[in-house]
Amino acid sequence: MLSCETMLPAVGQGALGLEIRADDSATAQCIRLLNDLDTYHAVIAERALLAGLQGGCLAPIGAWARIDGQNLILDAVVLSCDGTTRLASSTQGPAEDAVGIGQNAANSLRQQGAGKLIEAGRSRDAD
Repeated sequence: MLSCETMLPAVGQGALGLEIRADDSATAQCIRLLNDLDTYHAVIAERALLAGLQGGCLAPIGAWARIDGQNLILDAVVLSCDGTTRLASSTQGPAEDAVGIGQNAANSLRQQGAGKLIEAGRSRDAD
């Protein structure tokens, strides 16, 4: 478990995505070798968290997913814009359940009131 002072990056930070033509099987085969399964699961969990919170790139959401042995651990936070409120969640489970882990973290944060903080962030951005 992370301490309450730990700063978490934005969702998907450090991940690289490659886009190719759907009908280019030769390139697909080549880049398949570049895929790191642990990183893939981590990014899937973080993106499921973001989707579950209905957050975007400007939402005050931080997340760090990583593999520890056979488990995927997802630490996530939602912050108030002024930094006075910090809601946190730490969720873990089998890496193959990356989507479920992200959804569970989002549910935990929503139960703590994350929706209000995210909406307040949206309202502030609109001003």
